[in-house]
Amino acid sequence: MTLSDIKRAVENASEIKEQLGKLKTSDNSPPHHVRMISSLEAKAEQLVDTLNVWKNSAVSQSGVIEQSDFDSPRWIKLKTSGHFSKMYQGSYTGSKVAIKLLNDDVKLEESIAEGRLLKSLTHDHVVEFRGFGQTNELQTDSNGEVVPIGRHYLVMQFISSNLQRYVTNSISHEREGLSNFEVWDFGKQILSGLLYLHKHKPFPIAHMDLKPDNILLDEGQIHPRVKLADFGLSLPLSQDNIKTYGGHARWMAPELWLSQTSLHQQSKELCLKSDVFSYGLILLFLITGKTPWHSITDLDYPTASSSSNSSSFSSSSRSSSSSEPPDEERFEIPGNLAPELLAIIQHCYVEKPTDRANCSQVNDLYYKGCENPFHVKDESGEFFSYGFLENTNIFVADSKVTESTKGTAYTNQLPVGYQHSHLVCEVNVEKMKSGKVKPIVERPTDPVLAEKFQQNFARWQILASENKIFNHSSIALKSLHLTREGEEEQQQIVFKFAQTRYVIHRAMRELWMKTLTSDQKEEAVPAKGIVSTVYSNSFGLHVAVITADKPTPKFIFARRARREGLPSPGNITCGAVESCSVQDYIEEDGKTKISLVRTAVRGLNEELRVVLEGNDVDAITLSTVYLKYDTHEWGLCGFIDLNDERVRPDNRLTFEQLKSRFTMGGLKSKYKHEEVVAVDFNLTKMVQFVRENCKQFASSTKLVVVKVLQSFFGVTSVERAFKKNTSLT
Repeated sequence: MTLSDIKRAVENASEIKEQLGKLKTSDNSPPHHVRMISSLEAKAEQLVDTLNVWKNSAVSQSGVIEQSDFDSPRWIKLKTSGHFSKMYQGSYTGSKVAIKLLNDDVKLEESIAEGRLLKSLTHDHVVEFRGFGQTNELQTDSNGEVVPIGRHYLVMQFISSNLQRYVTNSISHEREGLSNFEVWDFGKQILSGLLYLHKHKPFPIAHMDLKPDNILLDEGQIHPRVKLADFGLSLPLSQDNIKTYGGHARWMAPELWLSQTSLHQQSKELCLKSDVFSYGLILLFLITGKTPWHSITDLDYPTASSSSNSSSFSSSSRSSSSSEPPDEERFEIPGNLAPELLAIIQHCYVEKPTDRANCSQVNDLYYKGCENPFHVKDESGEFFSYGFLENTNIFVADSKVTESTKGTAYTNQLPVGYQHSHLVCEVNVEKMKSGKVKPIVERPTDPVLAEKFQQNFARWQILASENKIFNHSSIALKSLHLTREGEEEQQQIVFKFAQTRYVIHRAMRELWMKTLTSDQKEEAVPAKGIVSTVYSNSFGLHVAVITADKPTPKFIFARRARREGLPSPGNITCGAVESCSVQDYIEEDGKTKISLVRTAVRGLNEELRVVLEGNDVDAITLSTVYLKYDTHEWGLCGFIDLNDERVRPDNRLTFEQLKSRFTMGGLKSKYKHEEVVAVDFNLTKMVQFVRENCKQFASSTKLVVVKVLQSFFGVTSVERAFKKNTSLT
């Protein structure tokens, strides 16, 4: 069966399925006919799915994607078009794809060569190839412009951002380039992709057009990932290979400015080393935020001479026929450069290719030590610590606030948190024949610990029967892992929960805290990022609050009253703290699920009387998953900024409005506060307050405050402020 036959079969099966659906909903169909039609409809759907698998397999093998194969004929024109092509966004088999439409002067064999090259590459840091084809139908793009017939195109993974844009958007009055951590991290990823090309079999591949806008950046990841792209000038260095070079003048190695630029077999190593030089320039760009020869604005791609193999360049500092680089220094290496980065640049940014390192030698410099040497302090130890904030016993399992976070104060972008749709999670609810829910409890396998748990459980049951505590249903985290889903293949976090009871949580918490030795804890939980189904019996939300005071917002701290039968995590906390509850359940797809955002909304309402409805809820940012190891309680933290435009005006509360709600009647008795404090939400005032009061903080409060500050003011600025104040404690 040919690819065309499979496509026709898919269309026919889809039409049959559609007709069956219409027939089933007809008012004249008797019940037994409806059942038979439903069965046929299900089989037709299975046939469509099977045929689509065959179709995709056939496309994958041939590499051909016809214009009619796209989900929509309307392509979205992108601004990232180049000299040799135009770029579009399309949709193919339900996923976003990038479509590179080549100019009409690009020969068929050249487009096929780039397609075949991309098809042969499989690496985490090389853009993924989907297929290629040729326009044969008249269509218009999103701008209403006609997409010409007869043009060849390449179809690739769609990634909207690149390093050029990322660095440009990161520049602020405090910093021109990226942090050392990001430079090291991105540099290592780029080199990994480049080393793969240079070691490719049967022939090494020189990229030959390495520059920041040809390096895509997948920011949808929890950990951003770079991908090498645009292989139109790349050279598989086979023995009979001869090709005239034409790359971007600003980023090209000095030896490629020679009048004779044909690359022969004996120049293999020089071709590969030209990539290394360009790589060194990219590192300097990441550090400084400046391009090579940044004072010259019109350096461009060379244009190959028709009469020779020479290349001419356009520049304001020389004639158009010149093949010599500008006289001024291409880059000035910063004097305060970290020695680890300086060593790498000194191996790459070398004039003579014979003195320049190759990819493998540069790679060795990254692996002298296993870790990024520029990790900030809170990530360097097993438990969270930050400047003078130590001994927290908090383990950060995952966070959207990373070393690359610039801060909304400088980027004017919305703070980054987990997508709310990813925070609707499955709950394991077991029901007895009576219809009542059976609490899920897993006891320790050790008989001594199991007996001790039973004793604890009995004591907490008595307290519940005496109404000293409320034995409500408790929601326990039982699984936590990362996955890649969705049309943009974004990495997301997945929680799974189970319903239990509060007394079970308290009995197991007491067992963990008072009975288990350190060795027993390590045996029970060998890796802190893995959820223990035995000892994990709760899950809470901690949401800080930033008021709408003008001109300076306030950050709310509160000193809690101690209550009998309730745990006291610390004297000072912030915002709302709430445990997940059956009140936060929703039914979805026939399954019981819990909305963690709903838990946050409920906590803000019950503790602070901040009522969020409709679009207000979108302003809640939840960014960090953590484990309080000393009590073995899991949680998720973030904040609500009442200045956020998504919050309706009557809910943009000031401190004075909030303060009255802390002490007014009707709130949960366990949330009585002895004192409420508002601190000006600027970095200096916040760090000063934290330094003076941190010994009275609940452990999760320490984490929440730091993550909120990092979200607003950026990791680098906050790290500097905390280190500056460390010596004052």
